[in-house]
Amino acid sequence: SYPAAHEYSTLEGLDKSNGELDEAMLTAAALLQRWDGKQFAGLYLYGTPGTGKTHFAVGLGRALAEKGADKERTNVAY
Repeated sequence: SYPAAHEYSTLEGLDKSNGELDEAMLTAAALLQRWDGKQFAGLYLYGTPGTGKTHFAVGLGRALAEKGADKERTNVAY
């Protein structure tokens, strides 16, 4: 399940202007490109408050779900 404030968050809707998630976005793109549904896809995100970490995590979870990830196993812990 996703936090209520991020019910509609996606990677496309993420504000990337501050550059703090550039590396995470590159990692997500690589993960989504090679993910075949069989391997673990965990990420650890850290940083200052308000940089978009939760939005990013929810967006990545949604993107993985669109590629067939089991929605029961696509979880955002915060």
